[in-house]
Amino acid sequence: MLKEERKLNHEYARQRISINGRTGKLIVKEDKKKTKKDRYKDKKPTKPGELVQIDTKHEYVNGRKVYIFVAKDVKTRISFTFAYDRLNSKNAKDFLEKLIKAIPFEIKGIQTDNGSEFLGEFSKAAEKKEIKHYFNYPRYPKGQAYVERMNRTLQDEFIMYYEDYELKDVYEFNKK
Repeated sequence: MLKEERKLNHEYARQRISINGRTGKLIVKEDKKKTKKDRYKDKKPTKPGELVQIDTKHEYVNGRKVYIFVAKDVKTRISFTFAYDRLNSKNAKDFLEKLIKAIPFEIKGIQTDNGSEFLGEFSKAAEKKEIKHYFNYPRYPKGQAYVERMNRTLQDEFIMYYEDYELKDVYEFNKK
C-alpha cells in the first residue's frame, strides 16, 4: 500500500518509518546523527598541559556522599583535587576553572570518561577556553591509568587517614 502511494522511496532510506494505528498516517522519525568523539590514543604528550586526565571519585564522608573531582597532568604528574556535594556539569565547570588557576602552565587538552558531568556546561567551558576535550573508551579504565592511580593514592593516603577525624562538610574536606 505504501509502495503504491509512492511514500516509500529513497528519501526515507535513512529515517525510521512507522504507521499510526489509529489514524493510519505515516510517521517519519529522523535518525539522530551520531557524533564521533575525539580520542587521545597512540600518542604520548611531550609538553606539560598537553593532556590532563580528569575523573570523579565517589566517597562517603561522615555518612554523606561526596564527589571528588581529580585531575592529573600526564607529563609532569601534577595533580589537583576538589570535592563537591553534587555531581553535575556546573560543578565540573567550576572544577575546570579552579584547575586552570591552580596549574602553573596552560592546558591544551583534557581527557575524561563519558560521564554526563563532563558534557553540557563543562564541555562549553572547555571549548570557550580553547581546550581540546578527548573522551576515553567506555568501560576502559586503562585509558586513564594516571588519574585512576591518583584516585587510589587519594583513597589510601588521605581519605583513609582522615577517616577517624570528624570531617563535617565538603568545605572542611577541601580545606584539609
